[in-house]
Amino acid sequence: VRDVSLRSEEFSSNVNGCIPRHEDNISAEELEATKHVLINKDAPEHTQLRKLVARLFTPRSVEAMRAGLEARAEDIASAAVAEGSGDFVSQVASELPMQAISELIGVPQDDRDKLFKWSNEMMGYDDPEYQGDPAVASTEVLGYAYQMADARRTCPADDIVTTLVQ
Repeated sequence: VRDVSLRSEEFSSNVNGCIPRHEDNISAEELEATKHVLINKDAPEHTQLRKLVARLFTPRSVEAMRAGLEARAEDIASAAVAEGSGDFVSQVASELPMQAISELIGVPQDDRDKLFKWSNEMMGYDDPEYQGDPAVASTEVLGYAYQMADARRTCPADDIVTTLVQ
């Protein structure tokens, strides 16, 4: 794995992308749009961006999130118990990671369900549970990300988007 990760000229994530998943008949324009995602970038650009984001995951930074995440976890579990029954994945298993990632990125609470929906549509194109169009969902996510970036340039916050645009 280390050898492959160091030889992006031979094992490129950027040439055909590695995620989001896409159908075999993807157009050149659609494939090009996927190259804006960090994981689909090769060194040195990927390395530079990853180093910026990695600073947000130091032990001190992670510890600073602990109390907030513990409180969210308790709220999520309490809400699921209060409902009595339901879908464990949507009510519990996916909720805390979605909350944590959204908090790091800087997604407002009111937009988090939208981001979760788009993510599922992007990745679940071959899953009958998700009926959305992955190309449309990808476009929505990119548009949302560009809007957040523009907003953070003029009004910085303590989040990953601000770190990347600054």
